[in-house]
Amino acid sequence: IRQSALRYRRPVRGMLRAVCPPPAEAEMAAFRENFRATGKARLSLVVHLVEGGETCVEFEGEFVALASHAP
Repeated sequence: IRQSALRYRRPVRGMLRAVCPPPAEAEMAAFRENFRATGKARLSLVVHLVEGGETCVEFEGEFVALASHAP
């Protein structure tokens, strides 16, 4: 995780469900192409922690993938 942010919208009092919509296909294609071309790529994801149909917490993170190089 390169960077992240949390936003607390309301108190949590029960069971949570994490919901992370998939990135748009164009964003995934760019991620794959960057990784193929440079060995690294970034992808932003937003996760909603939902209780009773309402978002309680929102997490946004920028994830970085780096190719591993075998010795």
